[in-house]
Amino acid sequence: IRFTGRLLNRRGAAFAGGLYAVGFFALFTSRVGLRAGLLPVFVLWLLLSLHSLLKQGRCREAVGADFAPGLATYTYTSAFALWGGLLGLALLLVFFDRRALRDRGLQIVLAGVLALVVSLPMIVARVTDPEGFNRSSTITRPLIDALAGQPHELLDNAVRLLGMGAFTGDPEARYNLPGRPLFPAGVGLLAYAGLAVAAARIRRQPIYAAVLGIMIVGLVPSLLTVSAPSFLRSIVLLPALTICVAAAVDRLPGRVSIVAGSAILVIVGVSDGRAYFVDWPQQAGVKAIYRDDLEQLADAVSNSDGKWLVSTCTKGPNSSTECKHPVSISGTMRYENADGRS
Repeated sequence: IRFTGRLLNRRGAAFAGGLYAVGFFALFTSRVGLRAGLLPVFVLWLLLSLHSLLKQGRCREAVGADFAPGLATYTYTSAFALWGGLLGLALLLVFFDRRALRDRGLQIVLAGVLALVVSLPMIVARVTDPEGFNRSSTITRPLIDALAGQPHELLDNAVRLLGMGAFTGDPEARYNLPGRPLFPAGVGLLAYAGLAVAAARIRRQPIYAAVLGIMIVGLVPSLLTVSAPSFLRSIVLLPALTICVAAAVDRLPGRVSIVAGSAILVIVGVSDGRAYFVDWPQQAGVKAIYRDDLEQLADAVSNSDGKWLVSTCTKGPNSSTECKHPVSISGTMRYENADGRS
C-alpha cells in the first residue's frame, strides 16, 4: 500500500491493497503458507526502496534495494526476477536519464553487488546440489524441445502466459481452479490497460522500468517449464499486475474511479471467495493431491490406544508394486510385507 500510494495516490493504494487481499491466488498462498508467498513481499520491498532511492538518494533508502533481491533468493527459485527490476531501472537511466544515472547509478550498482553477496550461499547450494537439477529436468521439457528444434510448446506457453491476466489459467488443480485466469475477465482487461499506462509513464516515473523488468523476467520460469501458465512460478508478477489494475482504475475521473474500484472489489471478493472456499475444494484433483483422508486417519490414530491396520501400495526397487501393511499399536508403527514378515 505504501509503494502504490507513492506511485499513484492514496485512493489507488487503497484499491490495490483491497484487490490483493480478496484475490484468489494471494489468499491461497497466504492461507496455505507456501514459501513462494513471500516473494511479493520482497518485490514490493525492492520497488519501495528503489522509488525512495530515486526520490531522496539517502543511504537508508538503498538498504532495501541492497538486501531484497538477495534475501528473496532463499524463498523460491523465481526470486531471480527481482534482478530484472534492478536491470530494468539501470537500462532506463542509461538510455533516457543520464543525470539520474550520474546521481544514483553508483548506488544501484552497489545494491546489485551487495544483493549478490547476500544470495551467494544459496546460489552455490543450488549449483552444487544434484537434486535441484533432477527436479528441473522433470519440468523443463519446453526448453529442451525448443533447443532440439521443436519450439511448439514454448510458443504455446508464451501465448498462454500473455493471456493469464484475463483469458488463460494454470491447468493444475494443486494451487487453483484449473484454467481459471488470474482475474475475472473484465478486471483482467484493466491489467492490460494498466500495462499501457505504465509504459506511457516510464520516462516521467522511472520506477515503472523496475516494475516492468520484474514482470518480463518473472515470466521466464513458467515460459520454460510445463503446465504454463504456472501461477506459482509466476507469483512475482502478482503485485505488479495488481498495481496495473489500480493504475487503470485511477485514470478514471475521481468519483467514477471510486465507484468502479468499489464495484471491482465486491465482484472479485465474491467470485474469488466462492472459487476458493466452495469450488476449489470440491475438485477431484484437489482431494487426490491433498489427501484429506490421510489427515483424518492420522488424527484418529493419534487419539486412540487401539490397533490400526492400514494397507498401502508403493513402488518397489524394480518398479514393481509392493503392498505393505503399516500396523500402529498405541502410537508405535510397524511395517509388514504382504506375506506377514516384518
